[in-house]
Amino acid sequence: MIEKAIAAFGGREVLNRLSSAKVTLAVSGNLNADYTFSGQSTVFQQFPDKLKVTQTVTVHKDDFNKSVGFLGVLLGTLSVNTGGDTVMSATLGINGRAAWEVRDNTARQMAKVTEAEVRDILYLNQCTQLLMLLGDDVQLEKVFANGVTTSITVHKAGKPDITLNFDQRSGFLVRSSFVEKDKDGKNVTFTNEYGNYQNFDGLNFAKTVKITKSNGTVETDIIESIVPMAPANAPATFRVPAGISQ
Repeated sequence: MIEKAIAAFGGREVLNRLSSAKVTLAVSGNLNADYTFSGQSTVFQQFPDKLKVTQTVTVHKDDFNKSVGFLGVLLGTLSVNTGGDTVMSATLGINGRAAWEVRDNTARQMAKVTEAEVRDILYLNQCTQLLMLLGDDVQLEKVFANGVTTSITVHKAGKPDITLNFDQRSGFLVRSSFVEKDKDGKNVTFTNEYGNYQNFDGLNFAKTVKITKSNGTVETDIIESIVPMAPANAPATFRVPAGISQ
């Protein structure tokens, strides 16, 4: 099934582009059913341990104030004013052991609960690139195959179990999920649904990704572009700000 999926996405050589790439997204969704948001996101990633996400979103007010986080990645909290919408911009970065966030032009150490979530999302992205699933350090468990989809759980030491569901006919990835702890120690399930596959310069990839968290947050990402990034650009792209532990 994995080999069929690799071929469906465009082959190994094409998938290697995702190992170091820039992805631009239009994002929208709701926060725990209380607020809606929309905006733009730019993601730089270099597997296995480098990620930078810059997001600017507008959180549309509801009829009361509440401190909220936003998107699949928690970038912090803000107080939504009843007088109008709130615009928020932030950057998250991971480079090896270093993890930071930038808000209001100030870099600070990323909160541990946020860091864990961001690292899990980077690992999920690597799993959905598929090539790492062929490595000797992962164990694949076929959960079921019902004639329509094949479900495979990826096990790797020190990483959350990732479950991937593939369309048996096309080979495309249609769903992924994993479970992690929130700041209160409660389990939160992240589920991604992939659809509307399109060709991005030889790479067949889902243009639409719906991200659902079991705590009620829903986000829809519309991929606008995927551009390979030269590894030589990594030092500048993922430079760790001064004062951040490495």
